[in-house]
Amino acid sequence: RDVDERVNLPPVVAPQSFVVDENSGKGRLVGTVQASDPEATPLTYSILSGNSNNAFTIDRSSGVIRVQNTAALDHEARSLYQLTVQVADSSGLSSRATMTVHVDDVNEAPVVANQTFSMPAGVPVGYVVGSVAASDPDQGDVLTYTVTGGSVLGNGVVVNSRTGVITVSAPWPAGSVLPVITVRVSDQAGLSSSAWLTISVDAASDNSSETLVSHFAFDEGRGRSTYDQNNRRAQLDRPRWTTGVEGRGLRFDGRNDWVTVPDDDSLDLTRGMTMSMWVNPAKLGDWRTGILKERPGGLAYALYVSDDKSLPGVYINLGGWDLNATANQSLPLDTWSHLAATYDGSQLKLFVNGKQVAQLAARGSLVTSNSPLRFGGNSVWGEYFQGEMDEVRLYNSALSAADIARLAGSASSGSATAMRQQVQAVSAAVYSPQLSSTSAGSWGAAATSSLASNRGELLTTLADELRGSGATETQSAVRDRLVENWATATTRTEALAAVDAVLADASEDGARGRGGLESLDAFWERWR
Repeated sequence: RDVDERVNLPPVVAPQSFVVDENSGKGRLVGTVQASDPEATPLTYSILSGNSNNAFTIDRSSGVIRVQNTAALDHEARSLYQLTVQVADSSGLSSRATMTVHVDDVNEAPVVANQTFSMPAGVPVGYVVGSVAASDPDQGDVLTYTVTGGSVLGNGVVVNSRTGVITVSAPWPAGSVLPVITVRVSDQAGLSSSAWLTISVDAASDNSSETLVSHFAFDEGRGRSTYDQNNRRAQLDRPRWTTGVEGRGLRFDGRNDWVTVPDDDSLDLTRGMTMSMWVNPAKLGDWRTGILKERPGGLAYALYVSDDKSLPGVYINLGGWDLNATANQSLPLDTWSHLAATYDGSQLKLFVNGKQVAQLAARGSLVTSNSPLRFGGNSVWGEYFQGEMDEVRLYNSALSAADIARLAGSASSGSATAMRQQVQAVSAAVYSPQLSSTSAGSWGAAATSSLASNRGELLTTLADELRGSGATETQSAVRDRLVENWATATTRTEALAAVDAVLADASEDGARGRGGLESLDAFWERWR
């Protein structure tokens, strides 16, 4: 009889390759495993290994491979899968082959989340609030930051388009909440994502008055004596009275002027130290004393406007040699700058205009001395300051960075530049429906109240700025423009433009002339 001598053979399957885009959705077709059986029996397919995170699934009867887990398809994390696939016939014989799946890179939109920030009250323009937290899944993509809505379109804060760093562009009062800012983050291919940024201003919590040892405001305006808040007397040796950053101030000639404060135990700042002052240097290039507590042959503590390299710095003595923290940039000439330094027993820090610019680790207590405290010069080395000085403060503790920032932002009406910012802020609140609405909280009402209460001070300050004789032709032209612009403003837009343009010129060019005062007075009478 006939005998069937055929032997059952296993299925035939060879290695294959497939391509799928990253982030493909669940169920997306990847490919079909090509296999055959010599006996043409039905085949069964399965993935034995290589399927990390269940990225794929295979149909047992057809061999079709599809996406199972979208999150697993991330080209930047893994660009290649090698699946070991088994193909079996109905008798149980099987074969295996490697199925290679390439995960293609696809440009993805940047990732950015909603964020909330807070900043201290009274921080100066330029203060860094924080950074927009954004990233791009695609390595090497360059991100661009664009503000598309919120208060930043007018004033308040700005976002750097290249870095996402958020900085203050105009002063905001304590307790304010800026209208929510919308920021769009884009890659170079144009894909983008957006998020909300909420920024609030901390309520004022300045406890620095508890540790204030001495505050010389220099507001007497005449005589050869000046007094601090405790009626402590200081002797003026040749400096002249002038307009300060807040009220009156002192001008030093750089040759032999100084202010002498007699020694007192409270001036031995052994527990901690903060020195703070406003200076408007006319000349640098050599050692220029700001504040210096003398000791025989040296100093106990000092705040220098300039060293021999024209750099500001703080110096202390802990019983050996002097230690210092020095900035890497000079103060600008003919410009008011805030200079401060702190020491807490372990860290010596220097601040310029509210920002920390230098730091030195040091341990110990400041030496004590029976020698006087001096401003603008010293009897040890001379080192006379040339320029203007105002608002000298000493504390027996190290103030916080927020406290320093508040001091740096405290001169709200003393200089033309600072006054311009205040006038702009008040004008914006009074004339802008957006800023005076409930979305701005109490800022609109507070600004209007500030105008009513400080109007006289504003006028007096501008009078000091504009009063004088010998105006140059340029200064006269600016003065005339001041009068003309305010006299002819007939709309709110024109009035605000006058505030911005004319005060900018008056600040930068030092315009003088009594006529500007009457124009400002008439302006507020008309538009308040």
